[in-house]
Amino acid sequence: MTPPSPAPDPQHRIPDRHAHTVFECSSCGERFVGVPRCPDCNLFMHALGTGGVCIHCDEPLLVSELLDDAGATLLD
Repeated sequence: MTPPSPAPDPQHRIPDRHAHTVFECSSCGERFVGVPRCPDCNLFMHALGTGGVCIHCDEPLLVSELLDDAGATLLD
């Protein structure tokens, strides 16, 4: 008999990509972080990329928008 496999270590778990993905609804244009279905339109949204919620305005923001030359700087 083979011994049972060890339980996976919770610290070495693969992160959930949906939790850090910005989605945009093609119908109403609203953006959400980590929510793949629009709560207003009940439609699946398009994944725009990796991002999060802005600490200043509480709006979903892509990492690429932060790093864009025309966008805000990290020092503001």
